[in-house]
Amino acid sequence: MKSDCFKILFFFAALNSAFQYQADAQCLMQGKEHYRSGDYLKAIEVLKSCNAEEISSESVELLASSYFLSGNLAEAGRTGILLADSALTVSQLSLKARIAFALGDYISSRQYYLKLLDSDSVNAGYLRQLAACYDKLDSTEQSLSFYEKALSANPNDLVSGMRLVEKLIQLTRYSEADSLAGTLLNNQEHPDLFRMRGDALYAIREHAEAYACYEPLLRQGTSNPDLLRKAGICKFMNGETELAVQMLSVAHLVDPEDEITCFYLGMSYQSLKDFKASELFFKAAISNGISNNMGNYYSRLADMYETSGNYTGALDAYKNALLYSDKKPELHHEVARVYEVYLNDRNNALLNYKKYLELAGDTTTRQYRGVKGRVENWKD
Repeated sequence: MKSDCFKILFFFAALNSAFQYQADAQCLMQGKEHYRSGDYLKAIEVLKSCNAEEISSESVELLASSYFLSGNLAEAGRTGILLADSALTVSQLSLKARIAFALGDYISSRQYYLKLLDSDSVNAGYLRQLAACYDKLDSTEQSLSFYEKALSANPNDLVSGMRLVEKLIQLTRYSEADSLAGTLLNNQEHPDLFRMRGDALYAIREHAEAYACYEPLLRQGTSNPDLLRKAGICKFMNGETELAVQMLSVAHLVDPEDEITCFYLGMSYQSLKDFKASELFFKAAISNGISNNMGNYYSRLADMYETSGNYTGALDAYKNALLYSDKKPELHHEVARVYEVYLNDRNNALLNYKKYLELAGDTTTRQYRGVKGRVENWKD
């Protein structure tokens, strides 16, 4: 009798376990369906309601991925911890790598991607993300190396290519950046590639070639002040001053406090002999200036005043340039020249010529010899 009771109890326990297993399997299936449809919040709700005594690694992975894709990185991280690193599948390794990267744990993310590469050493995605980890960890050479490997594994990997071009520009390796961007553009004409190649060429003063890269972006219409400024400067450098003014003026409307735009508008208007507009923009550059260019701004303002016949204005501007510039000898020479040639003030000219001789680093130049001879022949 007692034996029969045990058999009955065992039967019902087994039946209950079977029902529970079936319910858990159905719950997991529902969670998967919501996940595949992109309803990650519903997937989370369903998966959390499953009552399995031992949560499977598959359900944990699905729950962690749902948290990750719904933007709840904190819960994604906490759930991902339940996946033991010692027994991870490829998809689980990839998920933990992505979660760690998103949480700013670049060391852990790097380790996961290195493990992934053990099983697939030419996977461009893994190589690219490993490069991004090294980039975040300020390991520049390793970052460059893995971006190059990613691009070698998949020459059509535009993301790796553009990131590599961007890194080369940051490292001032402009010729390499130009060459790579040109190669990539042969495969796909991406706007960011045109911009980056233009920036590389602009940096090495290949202004005509840089403008050719900017032109497709300009034709599409843009209000990007940086792009408009650089395009305008390219036109100015190539002698197309009126077009330079048009582009720089739009850049100025978008960002009126940009000192470089103001400076080149001043230069452009001086070239067009519109000295009032030139003065206005040179002064705006000085007013907005917080950079090491202040001495140059004042020097250019002085040159404009001299060109327009305002010699006292030129003198004041050169003196202001002396306050900011490290080109002290040259500026003392300019001050002396204005005193001598335009203001007929030999005493102040002599003082500044002597200062020039005192500060000049190269005593072999024709200018130095000429000033020295002039000073020796003058009587105090």
